[in-house]
Amino acid sequence: MNNIVARVRREPLVWFLLAGLSLFCLHALVSPGDDVAASRVIEVDRDRLLQFMQLRARSFNERGAGKFLEQMSPQEVATMVKDMVREEAMYREGLRLGLDKNDYVMRRRLVQSLEYLAEGAPASAGPPDEAKLKRYYAAHRDRYVDAPSISFSHIFFSADAHGWEGAQRLATDTLAKLNAGGDQTRNHPGDRFLYLNDYIERTPEIIESHFGQDFAERLLAMAPQGGRWQGPLRSKYGFHLVRIASKDAGRLLPFEQVRAIVAEDAAKDARAARREAFADGLIAQFKVDIDSDLQKRMTK
Repeated sequence: MNNIVARVRREPLVWFLLAGLSLFCLHALVSPGDDVAASRVIEVDRDRLLQFMQLRARSFNERGAGKFLEQMSPQEVATMVKDMVREEAMYREGLRLGLDKNDYVMRRRLVQSLEYLAEGAPASAGPPDEAKLKRYYAAHRDRYVDAPSISFSHIFFSADAHGWEGAQRLATDTLAKLNAGGDQTRNHPGDRFLYLNDYIERTPEIIESHFGQDFAERLLAMAPQGGRWQGPLRSKYGFHLVRIASKDAGRLLPFEQVRAIVAEDAAKDARAARREAFADGLIAQFKVDIDSDLQKRMTK
């Protein structure tokens, strides 16, 4: 029995879960007359200091923290103890003054602390499983696609300068002349555009941000025409003639190329899943009574 107790005491996760639950309980129960707030004694020993160091660093590794403590200079240890005592004293005074009551910031901090504990609780110390990573990669292929791009030039006819009908008429007349007599853009420069005249391997997001969604969608649906000008295409600024040099539809990036990103994404999703499972488990312990009017609004 003593061996079991000793093993439990040495397990850092147990202490952190207890610490998180203790904070949660303190938030709900503490008052100016509570023992924690009223006590004038702050106990500091190696175990408490290690817990403080790990919670502060958000790195739940008692062995690593212990090794780090042994390597600290006397001055560094003294500074760490001072920081711990200062934080504890400020915390207790805040409780004594009732600053935790109806404090949404503290409420969120408590929730975030519990979420952080839940995220890391069952995390494996071993390397990610290759087969699992490949399954994750296959299930989320859309995340690992090289974005499509397009290279094109355009001639702009401003609606502000010519009106919408005038700009469209100028664009249409210029298109016929350009395609009938070869490239004569020097004789038909159009109007000055806010951004660029030539776009090289730009993504749909860039095109949309410069021209608007409708223009981007129509442009990306078009194909190169051997150097011929096309249009006119309407943007949020006026009309444009476009000459598409090349298009790249994008491609799925090989697993080997994005393995590190896949591992990071999988770990992030796993942490989120643990957090949600932890929250669902807590909620299941409560009876949730929702007002009937709100229930009606929720079902509309």
